[in-house]
Amino acid sequence: MGRSKSKYTKYKIMKKNQFLINYLPETTLYTRKRMLRMLSKYKEVIIKPNVGRLGQGVIKVSDLGEKYNLGKKQYEVRIRNTSKFFDSVPSMLNHLNHIKSRKSYVIQRYIPLPLIDDQSFDMRIMLQRKRRSRDWVVSGKAVKVTLKEYFVSNACIQIETLEEAIRKSSLRNSSSEDKISKEIDRLSIILARHLQKYYKKDKEIGLDLAIDKNGRLWIIEANFKPMINMFRHLKDKSVYKEIRSYRKRM
Repeated sequence: MGRSKSKYTKYKIMKKNQFLINYLPETTLYTRKRMLRMLSKYKEVIIKPNVGRLGQGVIKVSDLGEKYNLGKKQYEVRIRNTSKFFDSVPSMLNHLNHIKSRKSYVIQRYIPLPLIDDQSFDMRIMLQRKRRSRDWVVSGKAVKVTLKEYFVSNACIQIETLEEAIRKSSLRNSSSEDKISKEIDRLSIILARHLQKYYKKDKEIGLDLAIDKNGRLWIIEANFKPMINMFRHLKDKSVYKEIRSYRKRM
């Protein structure tokens, strides 16, 4: 039996690397106690299935602070673009228990994303290597812009290049496109080489990265056998062709 490819297993593996640990938002397996600890610490958290794809079943929980200064906290539980509000911890936890399935979940610190016209975005980085080669390459970068009022980029309305996204975004005056791109390349290759020690047969990684509002990079998760359709929507069609070319040589 091969090593588990669950989100939490990969997170623990990435944490073993002293370089990668600086890019990892705190993540742990879901329990009520852990969720409340992380919510108290970060005020916003993401809850998602430990095994799953395409952003299905992802929940965002926010501590909104005191409501109308009456000394009563309010909590928001958000799925896709729909929110429900609760005035107590028990009612919020009971709602989570109702909407979660019985499968294992992880809790992750929420990273506030930069905006393009009130729509947030994150990135998919494609990493590939040829058959019988240990050399990884960054074969594609794409930015996923969400639909308005959505917090999960899988509900995306457009695909941009990194350069286009930064120029259009709230980062445009604070971040260098070239600097971020070079940091992404370095981070991605280090991550691929590290994961290869534990998943020796895999030759393809779809790395989901976020840039926070201060221009800092964060690793959201690393996916094996990722979907590549999003790269077809880039204006530069050579990126998609390059990814397809590598797939043929795996």
